[in-house]
Amino acid sequence: MLFIKTLPVPSTRPTFKFVFTVLLFIPFLSRATKIILYKTLTRPVVLCGAEAWTVMKKEEQAVLIFERKIFRRMYGPKYGNGKWKSGTNRELEEMSKGENIVKWIKG
Repeated sequence: MLFIKTLPVPSTRPTFKFVFTVLLFIPFLSRATKIILYKTLTRPVVLCGAEAWTVMKKEEQAVLIFERKIFRRMYGPKYGNGKWKSGTNRELEEMSKGENIVKWIKG
């Protein structure tokens, strides 16, 4: 009997890893589009089941670090004084208008 090895059929639904690694970092998408993608695709996945969470300070910090990592990649570095510089936490918070994921969890 001959067995033929088949490849799994890829899902037509985009996965979280696809959104995180590909869509948010495409250079020709505008920042506004990337923010909309983050708010509609990434944030709900992270917040899945958040209403039942008991959030300790350590978990809160981990979620904030994750969010800042995404924002740093979306907003990109700035060029000034002959150097490329990544945004500070305060600058990222100002760009996101004070909305952070912990406020959504506790909210």
